[in-house]
Amino acid sequence: MVAGNAIERAYKNIREIANFMLMEQHFPYILFLEGSNFLTQDVNIERPDGSIYTLTYDNGALNRLDRLTASNYGMPINANLCENKYITNKSNSIMLQAVSIYTKGNGECWEDEDMIKIVLDIANTSIRVLSRDLFDQLTKD
Repeated sequence: MVAGNAIERAYKNIREIANFMLMEQHFPYILFLEGSNFLTQDVNIERPDGSIYTLTYDNGALNRLDRLTASNYGMPINANLCENKYITNKSNSIMLQAVSIYTKGNGECWEDEDMIKIVLDIANTSIRVLSRDLFDQLTKD
């Protein structure tokens, strides 16, 4: 699949799940990315002839990470953003449902253990938020 199509599909899926979870205080959506299209730092690649080529993370012709950071409102990459954030503008409060984007853009591939740690961290955050919401409901009644 062309990189642009996968990115567009990811963004569409994120928005669909966000719509489904509008009444929740958490958004446990995780996006795992890997490869040269999702760099967070420059990477040196050795070519077969021994010469070194540098892939620069800020090269828009190659790096597609910026196509997905709108889904986390420009918040940090490789961070648990499961708990919804609120911003206030004048008298209005706006809830942000940010995707937790994790990337291995430095030539590494995701290992199962690394992904499991992240998924468990997000799950624990979700449980904490749901527990707090349940407690608030029980004490309100």
